[in-house]
Amino acid sequence: MKSLDNDKEMSRRGLLRATTGVVAGSAVAGTAGTAAAQTDAYGGYLSDEGTWEGITTDATAVDGVSVSVGAPGNGGNLAFAPAALLVEPGTTVTWEWTGQGGVHNVVHDQEADEDASEQLFRSGDPVDSAEATFEHTFEDEGVFPYYCLPHKALGMKGVVVVGEDNAETDLAAIGAEDVGLNQAAVFGGAASVGIVALLGVAAYRELVGPDVAEQ
Repeated sequence: MKSLDNDKEMSRRGLLRATTGVVAGSAVAGTAGTAAAQTDAYGGYLSDEGTWEGITTDATAVDGVSVSVGAPGNGGNLAFAPAALLVEPGTTVTWEWTGQGGVHNVVHDQEADEDASEQLFRSGDPVDSAEATFEHTFEDEGVFPYYCLPHKALGMKGVVVVGEDNAETDLAAIGAEDVGLNQAAVFGGAASVGIVALLGVAAYRELVGPDVAEQ
């Protein structure tokens, strides 16, 4: 026959396994839920862009803003970095080719831009030179989707968001794009600690009895 002490030890081990699962599950769910919700932003335009984690890079405090063309991603050097960029009206954005991933260009996606009556910017024919650059000044507020013509089907797309009121995701200062997801993990972790504390109190009372627990 098993002793009462053995039964309590087994219960404690079970509790430890259960609360560990709650911590891991809650933290992952919190981070994943935030990211999943935000990847639907901007009409879901970047939902098939393989590098984007649902954060918009805030460059409103930066004078010269550049986007890499041919950054790592989407199965090669087939990405714009950053994929989602926030700027103030009147900002000139410069796309700079890395020379990697084959030929690329920058094409405003007029069909995806419900407010555009015409194509607002296009860099020209696709090129692969690391010397290539393209500039466009964004005067009007709005969300401006664009793509690389040869690699659009592979997810090489981006958006320029002009005006903070048009940002649809968490923001991260340029150079710190993962801040939003880190915050989600912290909030998820804090919630997990609360859950574990509640579970621990209830389990402790059950193991030792309410009279002993309150001494």
